[in-house]
Amino acid sequence: MKGVATVTPLVSVIVTVHNLARYLPRVLTALRHQSYHALEILLVDDGSHDDSPALLQRAAARDDRMRVLHLTPAGGVSAARNAGLAHVQGDYVIFVDGDDWMGRDYVRHFVDGATVNDADVVTNPYIVQRGGAETVVGHGQLPRTLTRDEFMAGVLAPAGPIRGYLWNKMFRRRVITRHQLRFNEDLDAMEDELFTVRYAIHAERFYFGAHPDYRYGVRSGSLTTSNDTLSLLSQQLSAMRAIKHTIAGTRRRRHRRWRTTRSLEKG
Repeated sequence: MKGVATVTPLVSVIVTVHNLARYLPRVLTALRHQSYHALEILLVDDGSHDDSPALLQRAAARDDRMRVLHLTPAGGVSAARNAGLAHVQGDYVIFVDGDDWMGRDYVRHFVDGATVNDADVVTNPYIVQRGGAETVVGHGQLPRTLTRDEFMAGVLAPAGPIRGYLWNKMFRRRVITRHQLRFNEDLDAMEDELFTVRYAIHAERFYFGAHPDYRYGVRSGSLTTSNDTLSLLSQQLSAMRAIKHTIAGTRRRRHRRWRTTRSLEKG
């Protein structure tokens, strides 16, 4: 019967880390104390040269749901996520940044939304923390099913509770595996949005859960706030072109199917 889970889904959480020793205790504690326990937590260290590898190893020694993957040399966030995807065994996949953190029911709210609505992707609002101030993006919005076009519009929007971020979404692994979806390792900007768009092309059911559990910390020196962002302009343009190409290709295929159907109906 739709909406009833006969088994407890295993959720794979991929945490990417690069020189984040200062922030790791917070996110590792938050994951260890999730109210949803059926987790596989892949801690992917992307060539860190601070205390991150030691912190990850200690965390994995305390919790057998955690496993550490070391990338040497550093390959970038896309390579780190791909390394995690190569090892996941869960029914669903969540991506987490090592310098953020989440509430206790972060995973449970995703799983509830997915199982009750048989959703291929669940997306939730999120909290932006800048300094001591917190802003809930999507506050007051109601839970609802989305069409693919509505979900895609939210992903591509310049603001709002959906966006192209990964950490406010849970993906069905079967869709990722069946269509061999991976991150573009040539990109360090908008690689998340490109992946999300490509995933959405193949997904069928979309759900907005209205639970702002994830805290995205805006910190000075991060990729999105540093002057290095300017040097990534060409990558952003490449990602935008790839997104446009993906969407245009999908529309062409849909149009061809429509014309074929019309021709068959006419005999």
